[in-house]
Amino acid sequence: EVSDIVGGSLNGLLDVNGTVDFRGGQVSGQVSIGGKFIFADIANLYTDFRFENKLLTVDTLYGTILGDCSVDGKADVDFGGPVELYHLDADIKNFDLRRVVPNSFSSDLTGQIRMEGHSFSNDDLLLSLELDLFESTFDEYPMHGVFGPIEITTDSLWFPTPLQVDYFENSFSVTGVIDYDDELSLAVIADLPNLDRWRGKLFIDQPGGRGQGFATFTGRTSDPNLEGWLASDSLWIYGLFADTCYASFSIDEFLTGRQGMVRVDLWNGAAWQVPYDTGLARLRLDSNLVFIDSVYLTSAYSTLSAGGRLDQGPYPQMLTIDTLSLSVLERNFYNHSSLDVAIDSNGFDFLGTTIGREDAALMADGRVNYDETMDVALTVRDIPISPWLHLFNQDLELDGYLSGVGNLEGSFVSPLFDISGSIDS
Repeated sequence: EVSDIVGGSLNGLLDVNGTVDFRGGQVSGQVSIGGKFIFADIANLYTDFRFENKLLTVDTLYGTILGDCSVDGKADVDFGGPVELYHLDADIKNFDLRRVVPNSFSSDLTGQIRMEGHSFSNDDLLLSLELDLFESTFDEYPMHGVFGPIEITTDSLWFPTPLQVDYFENSFSVTGVIDYDDELSLAVIADLPNLDRWRGKLFIDQPGGRGQGFATFTGRTSDPNLEGWLASDSLWIYGLFADTCYASFSIDEFLTGRQGMVRVDLWNGAAWQVPYDTGLARLRLDSNLVFIDSVYLTSAYSTLSAGGRLDQGPYPQMLTIDTLSLSVLERNFYNHSSLDVAIDSNGFDFLGTTIGREDAALMADGRVNYDETMDVALTVRDIPISPWLHLFNQDLELDGYLSGVGNLEGSFVSPLFDISGSIDS
């Protein structure tokens, strides 16, 4: 019984196997321990210790504790004051915070920790840790590096000064507090040299490029509100590229409900190899639906505006364009009806998309991938050739009106046209 040795109200029952030396008021030894001490299940722990004047010093601490957590280090516990004070300096592997604080977060932490502890009682427990972790998870979120201080109590997790969290090449600096059962307030500074790592993990499913940002998380811990901004000098979204981008967002219940607004402004880029000078997007989020209130792209030769909605619930996701207007060299084209596009992890399926004007039409049905390869069946009727070619190549002189059927294959850089039809001058 632990309390028989250290005194106080500490509970635990340990099996001890090894050598113990009693000399005067000191106890020392090298023992293997199993059993339970307060909240800690001990599977097999080797210690080289000494206990004197209510101070337990463990020069060697090696084995398995708290479930599957491996530990290799040293520790000490001072039982002489009104509450216990303790220190741990160790390498750990597979540490789960819930083994210490049951109502906290599932975790799997591996690396080095330095811990200062205050009290073993739930009411007074305070753990101050300095972390140097790698290849870990926290609440199922992967982390490739964690560096800095945190403070843990039985009801909350504190980041008093910036904690650095790395995910591949991307880095986050976190300050604030998380109450396990109530609310949180976090500020996050993000350095994102590789946005490709976030594909399939954000409300924008296919980001790429690099950027920097700032965000705050507030509200309910189980489903917080998100607000912030992202700036980039190289951004890809669903095949659209921007040399300069600034986006701001304010989203309630970010994890599940997703109610809010996203504003995006773009400069100097290309939409599927078609260059533009400026662009913007205004989006509203409602759960799995993204309402595209307006998308606008303009260049010296063309202007595109569109609106619709993206349903992120099914797979593939479904993009429905309700309104589309395209002006090329002062010739206007628009959609004859709603345009449906299926979006998966590799690209787009155009499902009978038709644009044109009163006397002309172009229908596309087929596949365009994020790697800019394509296989699209085309049907055209009295489409003027010159403005469309001008989007891609201003030096190619060819004019007339094209009608016919065919295929567009290859890539944006090296397209292959196979068209059977006629050109009227």
